[in-house]
Amino acid sequence: MKSGAKVQIAKVKKTIIESKIAFILLLAQCRLNLAGVHFKIKILWERIY
Repeated sequence: MKSGAKVQIAKVKKTIIESKIAFILLLAQCRLNLAGVHFKIKILWERIY
C-alpha cells in the first residue's frame, strides 16, 4: 500500500513540475510574441512618419 502511494505522489509531483514548465514556456512564448508585435508596430510607425 505504502509503495503504491509513493508512486502516486511521485507521479503527481512530476505532473505538477511538467505543468509548471509548460506554463513558464507558454508565458515566455507570449512575451516573445508581444515583443515581436511591438517591434513590427514600431517599424510600421517609423515608415508612416
